[in-house]
Amino acid sequence: NILCDFESNKGYTSVSIYDTWENSPFRKNKLKGNIKVCNNPLTAEDPILGFAPNTSAKVLGAQRSQYGSNTFGALISLEKPIPLSLSKKYIHVKVYTTEPGRFMLIGMGKRTDRPGQSNMTEQLWETSISKVGEGKWFDAVFPISGNPGAELHHLLIVPDLNSTHNRTSDFLFYMDD
Repeated sequence: NILCDFESNKGYTSVSIYDTWENSPFRKNKLKGNIKVCNNPLTAEDPILGFAPNTSAKVLGAQRSQYGSNTFGALISLEKPIPLSLSKKYIHVKVYTTEPGRFMLIGMGKRTDRPGQSNMTEQLWETSISKVGEGKWFDAVFPISGNPGAELHHLLIVPDLNSTHNRTSDFLFYMDD
């Protein structure tokens, strides 16, 4: 199942930049993040594979800011929530980054039996079980499970879990499928 491929707006309702750090300048509206669905600039054939790993016309591009925390990333609001269960499910995200780092998925949603709960409540944090490098498309794989009765309304894709204290520049990252 492809939740969203960015060729159309099917599968998601919006994309934005989000930081889980409550004092982030992005959450305090002091800075605005850069994110948008754009033409895929990375459709070249991989010389080792012998084919292009991502021929999609459109991808989600974002700027990783040096001023965000280590849980700053691209927030994808889902058209249909993903129900959680104790059984593992796997979310695959095609990712391309211009800097080395470790990807993470933060699932946000709510319990179905708590109507007043915000659908931005953090339900899970998972680092990618697959290696993600730089300068190529990679398949970042995230195992997810959780409390039955909870569902994910948003997926936050974090491109770099390293501390940003020593970061002196921003970088681009792309996602698809």
